[in-house]
Amino acid sequence: MNINKYGYLRLNYLKEYKKGLYESLLMKGKLEEHLFSVSIDSEKQFKILMNNFIKNDARLSEKNKEVNQMEWVKLMNNYKNCSEEIILKEIVYK
Repeated sequence: MNINKYGYLRLNYLKEYKKGLYESLLMKGKLEEHLFSVSIDSEKQFKILMNNFIKNDARLSEKNKEVNQMEWVKLMNNYKNCSEEIILKEIVYK
């Protein structure tokens, strides 16, 4: 099982702020499974959010990408950051 950055962020959050849950998962042998689940859920949510942002913003078309690359990159970075903030709030730090 591969754990991505969101899984590791969740691990650090559990160790720091949810010690009871962390120890319970650790004792039951389900910590790695929990972190893997967080990783998978985060990846799915990230893809969904980015696809929705791209689909709903006409400025992110391939034509605009060729015409105005800097604007396109700026928008993509903004949507990526927004998606990551949502994932952190709703999945990792809950």
